[in-house]
Amino acid sequence: MSAGQVIHVDPDNIRRMRGSFPAGYEVSDIQAPASPAKYWGLPSGPSSDPQQCAALADPATASSAPRGLSGSGSGGIIYVVVAASPSVRGPDSGLLDACRHWSMDSGRTTAVIDQFDPAGIEGVPTVGMVAAVRTIVEGGNETDVRATTATAYLGEYIVFVTVVTDPGAAPSQLPPDLASTLLAQAVARLRG
Repeated sequence: MSAGQVIHVDPDNIRRMRGSFPAGYEVSDIQAPASPAKYWGLPSGPSSDPQQCAALADPATASSAPRGLSGSGSGGIIYVVVAASPSVRGPDSGLLDACRHWSMDSGRTTAVIDQFDPAGIEGVPTVGMVAAVRTIVEGGNETDVRATTATAYLGEYIVFVTVVTDPGAAPSQLPPDLASTLLAQAVARLRG
């Protein structure tokens, strides 16, 4: 994507993703503020190390009204969201290099995040992250989840897909590249 390039995005088209969820999933509209960090299970205001990596986990503007869908089923929970973005070009290479492996903490929850390269979408900057999230609950027990997030930067908008699974549960029937696949579908629908 070249500087100054205008990308047409129709945020209402995110609703067309309803049919892309796996069979048997109960899908509903998202009605609240949304971010990857929120769906990873980190309450508002988490700290990150390095600090600048927090921008990857909460890439939308605070004032934006996100639109999207969430779906739950036997394989886990899936979120598909579009929102206004403060960064027209997406994250710079310095941020991406600094945030290949990083962490976030909030209260009793810690996420260790590793970057991956989601399936390429021509002309669109993308970032992929896998978060291993651990929460210490009452009595010192812990719960663990795995969250895969793929994000695309579409000019004045971002779109992200987060797939949350429980690694201790029965083997997930969800394909490992589901977040990337749904992201490519969402970008196509938002642009068309």
